[in-house]
Amino acid sequence: MDVNRKHNKTTTTLRLSGECTIYHAASAKDALLGDSKGFDKTVQLHLEQISEIDTAGVQLLLMLQRVVQHAGGTLRLQSSNETVDQVLRIFNLPAPWQTQEAPA
Repeated sequence: MDVNRKHNKTTTTLRLSGECTIYHAASAKDALLGDSKGFDKTVQLHLEQISEIDTAGVQLLLMLQRVVQHAGGTLRLQSSNETVDQVLRIFNLPAPWQTQEAPA
């Protein structure tokens, strides 16, 4: 799994791509959470480029949510795809795991 991280004045944007599975969990955790102190108060998560996700991938996303919340921030799922949405529905995950609507 690849992690692209960008910062602006108030927001960290994370774009994840590739496979988010047990086979990539350890390296993905390091890439995603290795600099967790560098998160801004709002973290926008883009998952539309995830090709596969399993329970290890869901655990990684939940860990990200916990780290962001523990630091006083907010995690927002900005974009997703049917593969990710289907897995999140199976686990019946509440907000923020529904895609946020863009402001009008």
